[in-house]
Amino acid sequence: MKGGTESMTTSKRGLASASQKTREEVGRKGGLAKHTKRGLQAADQKTRQRVARKGGQA
Repeated sequence: MKGGTESMTTSKRGLASASQKTREEVGRKGGLAKHTKRGLQAADQKTRQRVARKGGQA
């Protein structure tokens, strides 16, 4: 692998590559993004209830 850190400095990632409008919107919302949640946390309320009824086996 050549230049591991070099590619990180030349390409923008994450919020740095977003539009100005998106960066401002994220700033207003406190930097929270839905994709930071994982598993059942990311599921909607209906899915969480269905899983709870089945004892986590849904």
